[in-house]
Amino acid sequence: MIDDTAMVEDQTVRDRLRHWAKVQPEKNFLQCGGDWLTYAQVYEQVQSVAGNLQRLGVAKSQQIAFLLPNRLEFVLLFLASAELGVLQVPLNPYLKGEFLRHQLADSGASTLVTDGAGIDQIRELREPSPELQRIVLLDSTGAGQDPRPGSGVQVVSYEALTVHADPPVETPLAPGDLCSIMYTSGTTGLPKGCMMSNGYYLNISRQLIEAEWIRHDDVLLTAYQLFHTSGQIYGVTNVLNVGASLVLEPWFSASRHMARVRETGATVIYGSGAMGLAILAQPPHPDDAANKLRLAMWLPMSAEKQVEFESRFATQVSSETYGQTEVLIPSMTRLSDRRCPGTAGKISPYFDVRLVDDEDCELPLGNVGEITVRPRRAFGMFSGYWRNPEATAHSWRNLWHHTGDSARADADGYLTFVDRKKDSLRRRGENVSSMELEQAILAHPDVAEVAVHAVKSELSEDDIKACIVPRAGAAPLEPKELFEFFRTHLPYFAIPRYLDIRAELPRNHMGRVLKFQLIESGVTSDTWDFDAMDLVIPRDERRNT
Repeated sequence: MIDDTAMVEDQTVRDRLRHWAKVQPEKNFLQCGGDWLTYAQVYEQVQSVAGNLQRLGVAKSQQIAFLLPNRLEFVLLFLASAELGVLQVPLNPYLKGEFLRHQLADSGASTLVTDGAGIDQIRELREPSPELQRIVLLDSTGAGQDPRPGSGVQVVSYEALTVHADPPVETPLAPGDLCSIMYTSGTTGLPKGCMMSNGYYLNISRQLIEAEWIRHDDVLLTAYQLFHTSGQIYGVTNVLNVGASLVLEPWFSASRHMARVRETGATVIYGSGAMGLAILAQPPHPDDAANKLRLAMWLPMSAEKQVEFESRFATQVSSETYGQTEVLIPSMTRLSDRRCPGTAGKISPYFDVRLVDDEDCELPLGNVGEITVRPRRAFGMFSGYWRNPEATAHSWRNLWHHTGDSARADADGYLTFVDRKKDSLRRRGENVSSMELEQAILAHPDVAEVAVHAVKSELSEDDIKACIVPRAGAAPLEPKELFEFFRTHLPYFAIPRYLDIRAELPRNHMGRVLKFQLIESGVTSDTWDFDAMDLVIPRDERRNT
């Protein structure tokens, strides 16, 4: 049964927490690395954090950035920001160097919340952000110290936000008020901040409720990270909207994930296709089917692997969906729909979808074209790109949002994803901008030119290959030396797996690199494979290299 209060459109994220804290205060809401917290307990802690943030000077429509992995405090800070009407800016905690500096500075955040590893990342930046006024620090004794002497940035301990305080002064909020700025990989430039309203957060959840991907009596377990829409919306907001219970794993462990399902009594699990495949690769366990699961959502997963997962773990699998940060979810398979494995699900009644050619002309049924979308309901997609009206206008040209992805549709309304038109990569659940990665590699003093492209991964998504032209007169490039440069300057998920050293890059008469030729050449006997050379970064070193 669909909870009627979750479907009321004139609401905010704040309203949903207040509702359930009043209606079912003793129901378990959240477990993240510790004991269960009830709706009342979470609400009480959120009120203290919000009140103390407000007394620090954090106010509605300001930006507060989070540089954190999954942890309880992240959830409380997200909900406290929603309470105040503050724009939270979740940043990938594995970012470093120019990747991190750009997003922090572009967001205009006056407050940053991070941990000990994060403040070390900030210290490495030459100019973190001219608008940064204060850092709230978890797990460290660095409170009160200027992270970069002379910068004038105040450092406050997170514990100061947890002391009991009066509730914050009430701030009027509406569904159209922004909830977050989420950065997504650039297509022809740097990552852009997607402005996401309260109404958009809840609209996404309503689609999942109608699809029966989440119910009031569910226990949802996920290792999706909160610096993504996947963690914040599919996880926290989704559960909060319907009044269910959430187990948020600090990180994903293939060997422990299904044991955690059994321990917590989870009925629904969400994750990336790579997570699902990693679980299937684990040795079979006698208790594999001894769980309470009714649904596993792995995005994406082949039809064959879905059948294997269903048989082994005694649960239904759903993987047919399509979306991006800017617009969620224009196609999906509801549990009541006819399943079409291999597709991206059925076009949602929440959206109009057209497939168009390069001139924006709609293509006949069955032809491959760019997916363009517009919502049928208010707050059905993002509110534009932060501080980038030109990119917003380009994306929304002819009054349709252009996704940069190609697909085909059939007469029954099922969408089949074909390829990305844009020059970006998808690796380990992260979008990687080709341009941003190439610029970072060019910072190596002995690299004259570079082009990166995707190589199909044996798990799912992409591996990355970098084709490098050395600087004339430079000493021969060595794989270990290049890998050390990469681990120092790149987020772990953006480090290429494959490396080609070439005399030149193929170009057309205009000088543009012909990436299709590099893609066609693939992995050869001359290609270095860092994985095969055992040059990988352990999980516990991914933030401090």
